Amino acid sequence: QNYKGHKSKVPSRVQKNSSTVLRDNSNIIDGSDSTKNRKGKTSDVDFEQKNLERLQKLQQKKAQEIEIMENQRKKAQEEREKLKEIVFKRAEEHRKIKEQRMKEEEERRKLEEEQEKLNPKPKKKKHVSKAEPKSSSLQDDDQDIEMFDNEEKKEENAKIQK
Repeated sequence: QNYKGHKSKVPSRVQKNSSTVLRDNSNIIDGSDSTKNRKGKTSDVDFEQKNLERLQKLQQKKAQEIEIMENQRKKAQEEREKLKEIVFKRAEEHRKIKEQRMKEEEERRKLEEEQEKLNPKPKKKKHVSKAEPKSSSLQDDDQDIEMFDNEEKKEENAKIQK
């Protein structure tokens, strides 16, 4: 009883059939699981094994997350490329339509010019008595009328272009 050492090494007296038996508690092992030590904790080997499994699971999750992110990036990039193609096609179509309109407008102008050359419109003339000779002021009036007609044509063309 005067034994001074670690608590777990202290022998305990057990009554067995009225005879005294010394028993060492340090060697008692739970028979159900030989990998557990006397306090019921897992051994270092089991702890390391579980740690490795947990780390592997985390790595797999991270790898899956990275793969998902990469797939999302690829899809987003493909979507952007598709949108760029659509915008480019629309711009190309718009440009072609604009060129077509410009050509049609140019052809229409040429046809109008040719028709004017072939069939000139009669000029608007003010009533002039035959007795009076044409004065320079009347010629100026005719020129003013022609300029006015030209301005009207320009305005019509501007409206058509818009």
